[in-house]
Amino acid sequence: MRISAIKEKTDTNYLKAVLNQNLEFIPSVILFCIGAVFKVLNFSFSYVFFVSSVLVCGFSIFVSGTHSALKFKFSEKTLITIASIGSIFINGPIESLLILILFRISESLEKIAKSKSKKDINNISKIMPDTAHLLLNGTEKKVMAKELKIGDIFIVYPFEKIPCDGTIIEGKTYLTLSAITGESLPVLANVGSKVLSGSINTSSTIKVRTDNIAKESTAGKILNLIENGIKNKAKTETFINKFSHRYTLTIILFSIIIFFVLLFILGVNNFNTVLKRSLTFMVTSCPCSIVISVPLAFFYGIGKSANLKILFKGSKYLESLSKISTIFLDKTGTLTKGTLEVEKIYSFDEKFRESDVLNICANVEFYSAHPIARALIKKAKLKKTSGVKNIKEIPGYGVKALMNDEEILCGKLKLLRENDIVLDSAIPDNLMLYLAIDGKVVGGVNFCDSLREKSKETIKKLKTMGIKSIVLSGDKKETTKKISHNCGISEFYSDLMPEDKLNILNKFKKNNSVTAFIGDGINDAPTLAAADCGIAMGIGNSATVEAAGVVLLNGDISLLPKAVEISRKIMKTIKSNIYFALFVKLLVLFRAAFFYVPTYLAIFADVGVTLISIRSVLRTKF
Repeated sequence: MRISAIKEKTDTNYLKAVLNQNLEFIPSVILFCIGAVFKVLNFSFSYVFFVSSVLVCGFSIFVSGTHSALKFKFSEKTLITIASIGSIFINGPIESLLILILFRISESLEKIAKSKSKKDINNISKIMPDTAHLLLNGTEKKVMAKELKIGDIFIVYPFEKIPCDGTIIEGKTYLTLSAITGESLPVLANVGSKVLSGSINTSSTIKVRTDNIAKESTAGKILNLIENGIKNKAKTETFINKFSHRYTLTIILFSIIIFFVLLFILGVNNFNTVLKRSLTFMVTSCPCSIVISVPLAFFYGIGKSANLKILFKGSKYLESLSKISTIFLDKTGTLTKGTLEVEKIYSFDEKFRESDVLNICANVEFYSAHPIARALIKKAKLKKTSGVKNIKEIPGYGVKALMNDEEILCGKLKLLRENDIVLDSAIPDNLMLYLAIDGKVVGGVNFCDSLREKSKETIKKLKTMGIKSIVLSGDKKETTKKISHNCGISEFYSDLMPEDKLNILNKFKKNNSVTAFIGDGINDAPTLAAADCGIAMGIGNSATVEAAGVVLLNGDISLLPKAVEISRKIMKTIKSNIYFALFVKLLVLFRAAFFYVPTYLAIFADVGVTLISIRSVLRTKF
């Protein structure tokens, strides 16, 4: 699968790229040289060659500027068109040509800077191969990866990338997942192993059955995130784009007003001087440096982040993350590894052994995606369920089902209470899971989950950045408190339903707190969507990824402070560039309105500010 918005070819020979984009220079220079020769020889028609040189050099600029003006969508090219044509009649074609050349330099600088920034995004976008070796009726056929369908068998040879998510049906190999998860060591994969698109086969040939089509596979999702990230613009970027059109029109009107005011004051005899000043005022006001540097900074930030396995789904999320003061964290799978293990099984009825309690719970929870269900199934070594029907999963409570015509409740204490089941005094009320059959509690299970190695360090870094961390968990108070305190978090909320998490977050938002929420479960999706910036841990859950604005690609929580750092540095650079550009322009504008400033110097000042702004963006280090 190719995404044109991302995999746009980047020419690494920047000089060649600039020349290709400025082909008008060649005939323009030839005409200028001919005009110069005739000028030296005192031929009067040398003027014709100079003017022709201007028209050739500025042809595309004139067309674009005029086209924008006719649509009343004034751009910086409209200003340059007016200024360069006006200069022909005032100071002659040589100054006009100099104006165009300086503007071309400004455009070239932008294109070179963007080419460099695109490298980072292009590196990520190469994770997915274009073709696949389809095995059809025993015959191998090379097809486009996007043509593979679920159930198709394809071959992956050594050192090739896997085109679609699938399951190995023949062969044994080692896979490199560094482009997908950041894992540097090769992982053993054999028959029955699930493989991710974008992984590299490093040893032996394997046959794989397609589980997901290309665009819905892991690599496809990543590319889709990047494509959407380029399209979604921040408020600042959107404002700058709209502002530039209105700003340009305003400057043209001001230039006209200045022209008539100065003409009235200085008189018609100073017509040329008045026209120079108004044109200089117009050109100096060109918003190039701001219009170029703001989108470039966002593009640069998103590209660098992608290289670090941090995917911003748009510059608006990068801007939002830079402003957060409070971050809410889900516990399971975010602060902890999310791989729960059965710690202890309890039987409260002599008819049921501990193994019976485990098997019943595993059967009832078999179709649930919750970490507790996965732990039960793993412990019971259950391959398939039997005798269970009418399964109903109640988010935040547990599962209700029928098994052998008996009503089974498997879940938290509040699930029992909702069904008017009271615990005997001998049964502890702090277990993570209870099993009730036909209204009687017969067993329970406790689980343990270990803290991620980098969770405590991450929270400490966030604190030094002035960000308050709060845990929101559906788990019981004792467990949530233990994990929170181990991470250095003093404020936490436990026993929460998905809507409870949402209500708490909205309460903080009403107090003008800019919030972020980070989670990995499907029950986190509403809160992720409601936060000013939702952050998904990994790309395993499509609902979570869809609701979030930022994705930590490999599910590494230690990337969270880095994401905040990138967003803050990019916004700081953008603001600095805007303030600097406005300061310089106001100084030159004031002088242009009341004193003489050569038009080419006004253009040079704008190009200089643009160059400094671009340099400022590219020097931003993370």
